[in-house]
Amino acid sequence: MSPATENLLKELTPFFEEKDFKLLKSKSSFVKSNDGLEFKIIIKFDGRGGLTMVDWLFAEVTIVDVAKICKKTMGFTIPIWFEKISCFNEDETMSLQIPTMYSRKALDIANDMNLKKLGELPFHEKYPPERIINCARVIEKLLIEKNVFQNFETEYNLFQEYEKYDDFLRNPKHTDKNGYNAMYFEDENGFSLNEVYFTYFLILLNKFKIPHSDLVKTQLAKLSDDTKRRLQKINIW
Repeated sequence: MSPATENLLKELTPFFEEKDFKLLKSKSSFVKSNDGLEFKIIIKFDGRGGLTMVDWLFAEVTIVDVAKICKKTMGFTIPIWFEKISCFNEDETMSLQIPTMYSRKALDIANDMNLKKLGELPFHEKYPPERIINCARVIEKLLIEKNVFQNFETEYNLFQEYEKYDDFLRNPKHTDKNGYNAMYFEDENGFSLNEVYFTYFLILLNKFKIPHSDLVKTQLAKLSDDTKRRLQKINIW
């Protein structure tokens, strides 16, 4: 971990601690657990060109034990809620964008491809403290502006109503606020089932001991052999 990264995480820590989040330094993330759910904000850094900057912010909610099953059977975890915030201000609803931590002087040297001179530049000249502090304050404002913590609370409340997950399977045109439905994708034949997310859905049904409906059984019959093998590993198929 670069000193710039470490300093930024240190500057952000009090803000997150007030919300009962703990720093997971090895993952550049802040994490909070509640009733089997894990609330996480991940900061992705980019160090290409010899300078460290914040590239993305990821906010997500996962079900801890389900995430472990997904990792084992599919090789990756799937959140029940996800938000991605770009440092390039691609979202027109955002009034801010994440600033860089490095100085103009450091950027000019990097643009000249003079890595030796860049390496000799003192840290405080490369990453002025006020720029790291400013970057931290903007990240905090963005998370509040995007209602991330309120969304965490909403997802926690919805999690208590397990039947909500059946909505994804019941209606292939069911979409979220971004017009995206993880359970289905559209191809030349219309809406087709996304088998990865259907597997996730089945894991949830299994966890909550919800019986398979006729619709679920119909979709099960259409799954590929590979997906059936994945389900056999967790005693669902």
